[in-house]
Amino acid sequence: MIVRNSADTESAIESLLPFVPVDELGCYVDKPAEPNNVHLEVVLDGHLDPAGLHAAVHDTLAAHPLARARRGRWHGWHRRFNWEIVGAPDQSPVDHVRWRTEEELAGHRQSLLDSAPPLDLSPPLRVRHAVGPDQDVLILNVHHAAMDGLSCLRLLRSIARRYAGRPDPVGADPLAVRVPAGGLGSPAQGAVKARYPRPAARIAVDSADPGPGCGFRLLSMPAATVRSGSAELGATVNDVLIATLVLAIEEWNGTHGRDAGTIRIAMPINARATAGADEPLGNLSRLAVIASKPADRRSADALLTDITRQTAAAKLPGGPQIDPISRLFATPLLPVAVKAWLLAIAQRLVGPAIVDTSLLSNLGQVGEPPDFDPDTRAAGLWFSPAVRMPAGLSVGVVTLNDRLNLCFRYRRELLDHRAADRFAATFRAALDAFGIPGS
Repeated sequence: MIVRNSADTESAIESLLPFVPVDELGCYVDKPAEPNNVHLEVVLDGHLDPAGLHAAVHDTLAAHPLARARRGRWHGWHRRFNWEIVGAPDQSPVDHVRWRTEEELAGHRQSLLDSAPPLDLSPPLRVRHAVGPDQDVLILNVHHAAMDGLSCLRLLRSIARRYAGRPDPVGADPLAVRVPAGGLGSPAQGAVKARYPRPAARIAVDSADPGPGCGFRLLSMPAATVRSGSAELGATVNDVLIATLVLAIEEWNGTHGRDAGTIRIAMPINARATAGADEPLGNLSRLAVIASKPADRRSADALLTDITRQTAAAKLPGGPQIDPISRLFATPLLPVAVKAWLLAIAQRLVGPAIVDTSLLSNLGQVGEPPDFDPDTRAAGLWFSPAVRMPAGLSVGVVTLNDRLNLCFRYRRELLDHRAADRFAATFRAALDAFGIPGS
């Protein structure tokens, strides 16, 4: 039984949905200083009508039950959290700002993403409509306990379709699929055992302004330049990007007088059973770790071959969604307050030793651009996952209109904006190691 205050009505709750372990873990790792949120941003070559945008967002919330979910009232002795699927959101998630320069736009981006939307209010997302002189930018801030990156992309697609008046099929039961294909069990039969050498290398600190919050460095290039360097070794674009990130970290640490050692890159994998326009929202990805020892980096080709082998093994169907240690903190056997307390202790004692070096998350090629109408088309699309210390850097990747767009999201404790520019340049130069033109 859920105890609610007088301002709430039981009739507003359409259904209760237990958190899956990934949802629950997403609550425990969320901190005010390090919000567990997903960032998605679309640049439009025109202007949106504010009223039309509000209507499209609220129509999208009405169509997707999990988009208007909130965490139900809970106490520390409860053994699990529940989503309350409510009939209408508690508040409108849309706000409007204006920008004239890229610096002003960056400020709006940072202020929105410096905190995660509160889970106890519906919806668990915010939409910022940034109106520029010639282009509008729509920035989404979504709590990662509710959705993964692909779900955020699905949400944006729904908003664009409904704004344009296009069909937006959702499916007969959008809450039926909560756990990805393969569930939370053991690795798939025949999978190569993942390597977890410890400790992972840390990216060298280079910050003259080590304050709280994140910065964002955007980098765009023709997708064909990356594809051209991957074909001979049977590597995917994602393999090339992970190998490039490894080389960039090694080069960066070398120039800062720090050993790169073993570099571990976390890589989310889409674990959805099927892909389609009616795919439900939620956390339907699983996490793999790609490890690179110094001996694996004797040449660029050797590194790419090794990473390609690891990613191919990681992508075999049936793998667990989260690792066994993380599952311990999401078991229903312990009260939620005890699990949060144990996780906080574990993070202090062994967190620095087991946290990966960095994370690269690739949403892939966007087949249907999120165009809002014929006069307001998507000119750019950016994405970034959450990032915490001691890793301090995540890379989000999405491909739109044959442009590969990367967002380096970094903690200011690790890099300042000038250092982030230099790191992005180091990454871009590292592509040359795979025979990719640097221009």
